[in-house]
Amino acid sequence: MLRMIAIALACLLAARPAHAGMCDVEGVRGIVEEVEQLAAQAKPKPRATHTYGICMRDALPDAARTKLRDRMLAACTKLLAKAPDDAVCVEIAARLGKPELDGHDIVATIATRPNRLEDALPVELLGMTGAPRAAPIVIARWKELQPIADKKQRDNDAMQNWAVWRATAAAALGTTGDADAKTFLADQAKVTIDRGVRHACDAAIAAITKRLATP
Repeated sequence: MLRMIAIALACLLAARPAHAGMCDVEGVRGIVEEVEQLAAQAKPKPRATHTYGICMRDALPDAARTKLRDRMLAACTKLLAKAPDDAVCVEIAARLGKPELDGHDIVATIATRPNRLEDALPVELLGMTGAPRAAPIVIARWKELQPIADKKQRDNDAMQNWAVWRATAAAALGTTGDADAKTFLADQAKVTIDRGVRHACDAAIAAITKRLATP
């Protein structure tokens, strides 16, 4: 499990430029201003690089969080109206629990992204939206990758990526899934030999059970 976490963190850092202060209040304010300036352009170009999203959700102190998040969401609303595939704003919206943003379907946009063993970000973001309609998409993507993974059993790198992918997808189902997702996860836990994935499935089942039991 520790190996899987290390791999996931390495992927996260590789996908996002990191420098001192990027996620402090001033750093996030600069990010917001950057998006505001981009949203003001007549024809902004959508960005393909996934950056900044984790700062908006996890790194801000309470005093600054609401105002900066509101500014960011307002800017992203304007930007997505002009550049609906902008990866940065799609990620930010998803990480802030927004399955839709002023008519822009964040879940549907994420669902169009390529499905690859080495890229767990789409299923992570689907889970972050918290939308129940994201769960069938995660399950469909899991089933789509399974035969691809089966053909790479002797590829250690592929198997490590597949373990991270499934653990991430299980967590996503934990926040979005229903009874059908529980059944799917239970089936996956039975057939996998990876203990980390099995534990992730069990944790997701417990999360769904608790969530469904809450009025």
